[in-house]
Order: sequence, then structure tokens, then C-alpha cells
Amino acid sequence: MANLPADAKVLEALPLYEKLKNEWNRKPPNIEKCDELLRSLKNLFAEGGFYPSDISKDTRGLLIARDTLEIGAQCAVTMGDIPAFERSLAQLKPFYFDLGFCLFLLEELELLPPKDIQNNLYLKHPVSLEQYLMEGSYNKVFLAKGYVPSPSSNFFMEILLNTIRDEIAYCMEKSYRRIPFNEAGKILSLSNTDELNRIAQKIMDFNFSHKVTEAEEHVRQADKYLKTSLTNWKPDLDSAINELEKAMSCYRIANSYDKCLEISLRNAELQLKKESKFFAAKSYEQAATCAQQMNDLPQSAKYFDKAAQLLIEGGQRDSAVILYERIGPVFQNFDRLLAIDFYVKGARIAEVDDKTHQASELYEKAALQSIRQSQNFTQTSELLEKCSHILVKMERYDRLNRILLYRILIKLFMDDFVAANNLFERFCQEYPTFAEWEEAQNIQMLIEAFEQDDPDLISQNCQRPFFLAIDNEFVRLLKRWIRPTATKRPQNGAAVESSSSGGNHSGISQTTTISTVKPLQLDEDDLR
Repeated sequence: MANLPADAKVLEALPLYEKLKNEWNRKPPNIEKCDELLRSLKNLFAEGGFYPSDISKDTRGLLIARDTLEIGAQCAVTMGDIPAFERSLAQLKPFYFDLGFCLFLLEELELLPPKDIQNNLYLKHPVSLEQYLMEGSYNKVFLAKGYVPSPSSNFFMEILLNTIRDEIAYCMEKSYRRIPFNEAGKILSLSNTDELNRIAQKIMDFNFSHKVTEAEEHVRQADKYLKTSLTNWKPDLDSAINELEKAMSCYRIANSYDKCLEISLRNAELQLKKESKFFAAKSYEQAATCAQQMNDLPQSAKYFDKAAQLLIEGGQRDSAVILYERIGPVFQNFDRLLAIDFYVKGARIAEVDDKTHQASELYEKAALQSIRQSQNFTQTSELLEKCSHILVKMERYDRLNRILLYRILIKLFMDDFVAANNLFERFCQEYPTFAEWEEAQNIQMLIEAFEQDDPDLISQNCQRPFFLAIDNEFVRLLKRWIRPTATKRPQNGAAVESSSSGGNHSGISQTTTISTVKPLQLDEDDLR
């Protein structure tokens, strides 16, 4: 385009300026059309004659340029285009110093007279915000959102409030271990659940990435300590271990369990080089926990067992027993054989070390898992026998009676009522407390019901409150013998139960008696 005189350029720009002003004053304006007109006008301004530095006596060009750039700044705010807004501000500075928008950037305060700051609403608002921020009065900043001087200011207020919320959220993450969702919303002045979730996720992502970076730096430092040279011919194991432990902690916090597992195994190897079996065991335990978090339970079991073996080798036998007892429940629903193995290993160590209380409890736990595992009655019987021998040494007859009952029931579950009766008679002879036990009669009556091969009588005895109060694993098996009873109504309307038993064992009447026991409802698991 040929260079035109200043007056001609103004005349060319005037129709575009009028269109822009009319479009911008519409409610709402067409932002795309305004942006297109702004581009055309700025192209004209670039040719000269529209800025204070240009030599021209026509002030119309200056007014057109100023108004156009002001609209451009507000249009950029509406579009959320901060770089375009900043460019418009930079182009407006030569025209005047009264820049309310720019004060949101807190850069131009020193350029303005104090009197103007106090009296001009558009200047006073951002100045007050700066004061609130300096004081740390964030609640006043949140309240200030309700009286912004211009709708265009809302864009910058949202940026400011989001920044403040992020800062508060970072502080909350350090100050609280836990905080209710609604309380967090009050502190952040937020009721929007999605926005709260966004902030929480942002904090987590920041912390996780930061922790991973921190862990990687610790690993690099550990590698440096392990390097040897002509002047440093021996690796610094202590410093390397210290750095790896810090890396493990960072990876764990960042939920990077695969990396944490890898570093834990490296750390265990270094501990073994130092012949520190206790700390090597702790590293293997950490690796097992990471594998557990990754749902790799076979690998987890392997590392837990390795940790326990190292504790035993290092003379920390009590710690090994505690570890076996602690990890047993972890594997009960995954692999009961593993759980049984861990309980038995712990029990054997405790038994050798004369920790009778721990040993008896672990043998009992192993037995209860064994009876659940494909009804392995032989193994269960052996484990209960070990438990009873220990309880006799401890003279814990209150627990012994219950274990002896379980041993008798196991024989009944194996369809060997003769062996069950022999055990009952033997226990009565060997253990006076068992013979004097008030529940011994209930046990004898159940055995006699089996001798008579009477399903109804067996069912009736199994439903006695005493049997229904024992361990759930045994109750589950007892319930399989419970059957619905046939009832008939005499003329007086009372419900009676028909008994088909032929003898008069255990004091139960052979004649028709009133039913006092309600049959249990069997579930699918009991019927399998």
C-alpha cells in the first residue's frame, strides 16, 4: 500500500473504528468480528501517524488509536489472552499513565500520585488487594471479589483467587494429615466439588512429580558414593545406603511402588555387604510391601519370607515371629496354604524359644485356616494337637477345653464317631477340668447322636447355643448337619416335633416333644 498523508490515513481508519466501536458496544459483542477489525486497524497504525511520537497535528488519529487499543485490551481480557492484553498495555503507555488494568500486575503503583490512588475507585481496588496480600488477609481478598470496579476486572480477580487457593492448598497439605471435604471447601472459599477435586489433584500431581525428581537425585548421589577411583578405592556404603533410603521414602510417597521395590532390593544387597542382616531384612520387608501394593502377592510373599529368614539369622527371632504373625492375614484370602505356612513357621520359632503364648495362638490360627483350606482335617488335627500340648504346659485350661472340643469335632467331620468318642473319654481321664466342664455333656450328647445315626437328633444337638458360639469355621461345618425339622399340629394347636430316634441316649425324650429350637437358614457356602 502506498504511503498516504496522515489525514488520508485517519479517514481510511475512521469507518473501521466506527464499526469496531459499534460492535464492541453491543451486548454481547461479537468477539471474533471485533478481533478482525482490531487487526485491520493495527495494520493501519503500523504505517505511522497514529502514535504520540508521530509528527502530526491531527489529534483524531491519536484518539482513534487510543480507543482502539483500549478496546483491544478489553477484548483480550474477554478472550483470556494475557499476552495480547500485555501488548495492548505496552502500546497504550505513551498515550497516558492512568492504567487501572496494569495495576493488577502491581507494576505501576509508583508512577501515580497518592491522591489519585485514594480517590479513584479503579485505582484503589487493586491497591487494596496488594495490601491484603502483604498482610496475608486472604479472606479479605475473597470478599473483594464482590465489589470489583469493572466487569473486565473479574478475569484478573479469578486468576488472583486461583493463585491464592493454590497457595492455601499447599499449606493445608503440610498442616493437616486429614481434613473433611466440606472443611477444605470453607477454607478455600469453594463450594464446587469439581473445583475442589481439581485443586486436590493438582497438589498430588505436584508433590508426586517433585518427590520422583527428589528420589532420582538421591539415587544419583548413591551411585556417586559407590564409584571407586585411584584416590577413592573403597565405596562409601553408609552414605550410599542413606541416599537409597531417602529415595525409597520419596518413591513410596509418590506411589511409585515399582521404583521403590527396585531401590529396596538394591539397599538390601548393600546392607548384606555390610553384614547388617537386620537392616537388610527391613529392606526386603519394604520390597514386599511395595509388591503387595502392586498386587503381586507371590513376589510379596517371597520377600516377606526372605526378611523373616534374615531376622532369624541375625538373632532377631522375636521380630521374625511378629512378622510371620502380621503377614499371615494378608495372604488368607489369596493363598491359604501360604498363610498356614507363615503361621506354622512363626509358631515353631516361638515354641523353640519357649514363647508358649505366641506359639499356641499361631498354631490355632494355622489350624483354623487349614480347616477352611479344602477341609484338610488331618493337618488341622495335627496343628490342634500341638496347640493343646502347649496349653497343657501353660496350664491354660480355659483355652484347652475349647481346643479339645475342636479335636473331637474334627473326628466327627471325618465321619469317625468312634475316634471322637475315644478322644472324649481320654480327655475326660487326662484332664479333670475337661470332665468337669459344664459343656462336656453337650459334647457327649452330640457323639451319642452320631452313634445312633439319627440325623434329626444330630441336627437338634448342633443347634444348641453352645455349639453355635464356637469359632465360625467350625460353626460353618456344623450347620451342614442341621436340617429342617418336620412338625405336626395336635388338636390343641401347639407345634410339636416328631423324633425318629430309637434309643434314649443322652437324656433326650423319644416321644413327641415341643420344638424349642429354630432350624438355621443355610447359605450357599454352607451347602457346598
